[in-house]
Amino acid sequence: METLGEYLKNKREARNITLEEVAKVTKIRRGILEAIESNRHDLLPPRVFTQGFLKNYASYLGLDESEVVKRYQEALERLEVKKDKGESKGKETAKRVSSPTRILVLFTVFVIALAFWFFSLPQSKRRIFILKNSQQKTKVESIKLLPIEKSDILEEEGEEEEVKEEKELDFSGRSAVSSGVKETGEVEAEQMVLRVL
Repeated sequence: METLGEYLKNKREARNITLEEVAKVTKIRRGILEAIESNRHDLLPPRVFTQGFLKNYASYLGLDESEVVKRYQEALERLEVKKDKGESKGKETAKRVSSPTRILVLFTVFVIALAFWFFSLPQSKRRIFILKNSQQKTKVESIKLLPIEKSDILEEEGEEEEVKEEKELDFSGRSAVSSGVKETGEVEAEQMVLRVL
């Protein structure tokens, strides 16, 4: 079936009329005439104006104006049906992507990835070791945190090496919060040495 643009172009060429002549007489810009003949509806102005241009063009070519406008409306309806089918497919795809289950799965994956990243930070490698000593009662006046390098990490438990640098934190007058430590700061059954890796 011949499109509206092809129909008008064939009628114009059969009468040996150029687009420039049509543009001069009808006062329709050449670009609009070319868009009509090439069925480029996306380049045409709003429907009301295009129908007016088609009436003028059909009148100039000696064609039935109502027939040309009718063919234009049918062409637009076919385009809208195609457009609606394309949009409905797009909506179905969007619905599938945004389903609650998919969102929940993506959120769970995000939380797991975030937790993995958080726990792989250097701070997560710090551990506190409690070394048992004799059965003494010792009043806790201060706790010494002894930083060590990775090279200083003991291969076997129970080995101790000398630490080059000592830092002292004073907790006097405050109650210690740790297992085996009473509120008064006394340690029962073990002396605690804290080492930070």
